[in-house]
Amino acid sequence: ASNRIHLGEVVATSNDGLTESLMSTASALGEVLTRLSSIVDVDVSSNPIADDQAAAFCAALLAVPLQSHEGEPAFAVHAAVSPPALRYPAVGLRCLHLGGTAAGDMAAETCATALRQHPNLALSSLCLSSRVGDAGASAIASALPHAPSLRELWLGDLLGDAAVDSFMAVLSDAD
Repeated sequence: ASNRIHLGEVVATSNDGLTESLMSTASALGEVLTRLSSIVDVDVSSNPIADDQAAAFCAALLAVPLQSHEGEPAFAVHAAVSPPALRYPAVGLRCLHLGGTAAGDMAAETCATALRQHPNLALSSLCLSSRVGDAGASAIASALPHAPSLRELWLGDLLGDAAVDSFMAVLSDAD
């Protein structure tokens, strides 16, 4: 049995009335994938997945309670999804690929939280998208000391000086 999953055209672009439903679907898909004991690679690249949907997917896959920037829950969890306190991340996951999506700062911040909360993650390659800006990149940078397995990080080309400074600070502290 294969332990690699490539999903094409799974989550459709949301229309105004479908955002909660699509985020619930993304969340439920992530939660279901954690039940696969031997999952190693998850590739949902080149799908029309918005940042909030990517964050919901990553939160479920990596067992992170997702919060909005205002501190309120950012999405309604699908009824089939276990409460966050009872879920476990896909600890054997080595590669998470969301390139070519609209994953941005929310998804990056969710992944950073997972890296800090679950230092036993086997994640060695993380590819988000070119929509990650300084806030998301800085969050990832601050989580790097908690991510000993991470070897490849793909964030795109929206990074400014603040993101570069964050990475430089973390890398200089590692010496």
